[in-house]
Amino acid sequence: MEQELSKAQSQQSAPGLAGQPAAVAEALAREQRERRYITASGIDIRESALSLAEEYERPEGILVQESSDAPLMTREGLSLVLGPPKCRKTSLCVGIVTALLGHPLLGLYSPDEEKAARRVVLMFDTEQGRGYAQMTYRKVHKLMGWDTHRNNSRLVYIDLRPFTREQRVEMVRTAIEAYRPQVVFIDGIVDLCGDYNDQKECSTLMNLLLELAGSHGMHICSCLHTNKDGRTERGTLGAMYKQKAETTFYVKGYQEYSEVKPADGGCRQKPFTP
Repeated sequence: MEQELSKAQSQQSAPGLAGQPAAVAEALAREQRERRYITASGIDIRESALSLAEEYERPEGILVQESSDAPLMTREGLSLVLGPPKCRKTSLCVGIVTALLGHPLLGLYSPDEEKAARRVVLMFDTEQGRGYAQMTYRKVHKLMGWDTHRNNSRLVYIDLRPFTREQRVEMVRTAIEAYRPQVVFIDGIVDLCGDYNDQKECSTLMNLLLELAGSHGMHICSCLHTNKDGRTERGTLGAMYKQKAETTFYVKGYQEYSEVKPADGGCRQKPFTP
């Protein structure tokens, strides 16, 4: 009799939840098992686990090189224009912006003509100042066949040079929220970082760029100077950015022209032709 009573009592409780009715104990145990998959901030890690039974949409290519058919930029991605000072990095950006806006240039084009014709590009400049920046701004208008003395709503150019680092970062975030661009160019990304060798600060900036690109479904391209060797990316910021970038354009300037080629390990997909 005592053995049967003991057995009945054990069936009424779950391990670790003695004294609870069976239904309650089972529910609590199930909740504890489910809780293993939830992070402290409430994220269910199972929702981010990949499934081989599903086909996921690949990132949309927005810039392609005609000769190699290499996709150079995609939505939600990052790219980097790398080179020593005065090697014409900004000129390359002008050509890329023109191609993204729907006018093929430098052997580059945007594969979806309809989207390119509606695309909005936002450019930030931390280095040139208003006079030189306006010259760059007008170059794109001229190449697009737009009025060079009147703004076009598809291209917004913002001068960040007079502001502090904190103000620049705040302005970048605010402008993206306001203009809702599909592509952003940051000429002088190092000026959004107080110390380009500080691991924590660089990581914070990179996480911000990745978050903005992902949440807004846009591409971010940034310009960065090389070290004194004229080849390698500058500091911790450069190393982090190159690691996250799907394409790194390396620009080498000569007296009358510049050569653009993939940086070492700088293409996530098919390398483009120099």
